[in-house]
Amino acid sequence: MDAAVSLITESPVKLAVDLRCSCPAADLRAAQNVGQVGRQGADAGAAGPAPAAIPCLLVTTQTSLTGNKSRLARRAEGLFQNFDAMIDRVGLEKTALFTSTFPDNCDRREESERRFNNWATGFLREIFPEYIAVPERQARGAFHHHLAVNCGVDIRTGFDFEACTAASVIKREGYRNGSWLPGYFEKFKSLERTYTASANPNLKAIWKAVRESAPKYGFGRCELLPILSNAQACARYMGAYVSSQHNARAREDKGLRTVRYALADRPWSSQWNFVEGGAKKWRRGCCAIALLLGVEDFSLYGPRWARHWRSRIFLANDNFEACLAFASTLPQGMSRQARQMPVARFLSSL
Repeated sequence: MDAAVSLITESPVKLAVDLRCSCPAADLRAAQNVGQVGRQGADAGAAGPAPAAIPCLLVTTQTSLTGNKSRLARRAEGLFQNFDAMIDRVGLEKTALFTSTFPDNCDRREESERRFNNWATGFLREIFPEYIAVPERQARGAFHHHLAVNCGVDIRTGFDFEACTAASVIKREGYRNGSWLPGYFEKFKSLERTYTASANPNLKAIWKAVRESAPKYGFGRCELLPILSNAQACARYMGAYVSSQHNARAREDKGLRTVRYALADRPWSSQWNFVEGGAKKWRRGCCAIALLLGVEDFSLYGPRWARHWRSRIFLANDNFEACLAFASTLPQGMSRQARQMPVARFLSSL
């Protein structure tokens, strides 16, 4: 547990490790000490001290996310951290955002995945040393992909970011429902010509390679640009696509990978949990149940203990102090089997 605490506290991210198949021994010992003091105080005719809270190693602002939303938020946070780490590793000047679309209304998940996998094998992995890809279903049902890529060369030097930003504003204001408002298209094309002309030879070579290969693999319009803003803002922007693509999913998209990684180094996964919110309630409930039963490893109750005990675990969290008080009344040497019946009756009475 000490090693885990050290690992988490040294991390720059406000996260905490999830309690998976066992309740941390240190937390159990802390709760047991509270129970022992409470028993001694009761024997002396005085109330024991209030139970100590389970230690929260760090703090996160995403405290209301639970269930599937929590899992989705972990994926988005993991994408942000991995993208940010890639930028730190290779440099902002070699990193780009890449959007690929299909010329036809490709709304079938299997066909979209087939084309992307072929393109990734035959082209992307040869020209981009690393990439992160997020497939997204558009409002009209067609798929497209957002990628963060390591170009391997400097594509940022000389690029006219001011013209590119102005073109993005013009498009956002003047492009509605697949058509341009009067006067906007000419302004956009003028600015587009300005920033494309400013691209250095490395960026132009990548544009040419993408333009030539896309039709061969069933792709249409593609856009690859250097990062316009700071690295962290761009990484957050990329991570937001995880939520947007999840909200736009159709029933047949079940099983579609939310994020695809092709990285030389992937320091973050989704195997962590938030300090607050539903995750904290789960950990507190698990700690209370473990103390009641006198166990530290829930895998003794089978691989699906979490599913079967879900309601009891949240019930124990809601009545955490009562669980500690009842656990303090059980004999110290009482076996796990002998505890099951009185604990079951106690939980049923809550």
